[in-house]
Amino acid sequence: MNLLSIGMVAGLAATLGVAALKPPVATDAAPTRSTETSSKPGTLFRLETPGGAMSCIIRKGRTLSAGRSLLLPGPHCAAIFAPLAKATMWRQGDDGTVDFLGEGGRTLVRFALADGAGYESVRPRSRIFSLIAE
Repeated sequence: MNLLSIGMVAGLAATLGVAALKPPVATDAAPTRSTETSSKPGTLFRLETPGGAMSCIIRKGRTLSAGRSLLLPGPHCAAIFAPLAKATMWRQGDDGTVDFLGEGGRTLVRFALADGAGYESVRPRSRIFSLIAE
């Protein structure tokens, strides 16, 4: 039993010694503006089809008024659902739903809170999408 303990202590000491010899990793103390914008919680989302076969990035832009923000769908979103190319506004409902609005304030896609992290589409009924915060 003593040999096992001595072996474990020697292994631990060797591991710690190797870790101590590694040079410190340099980090950039001043992030760029684009990094700051993309790392804000709740501003970057992934829209995907069932099973993750297709996905695109959705950015929730600056707040326009209570519950309304600019919506910036990525270039691949129109390939998933053509009306997303015309989506311009994110509207957060009091009930937790999220609507993507197009011209004239028409709801193009509506999401409800899902089990786990994110939202599941409830409108249009012919399509199912997941919206997951990045």
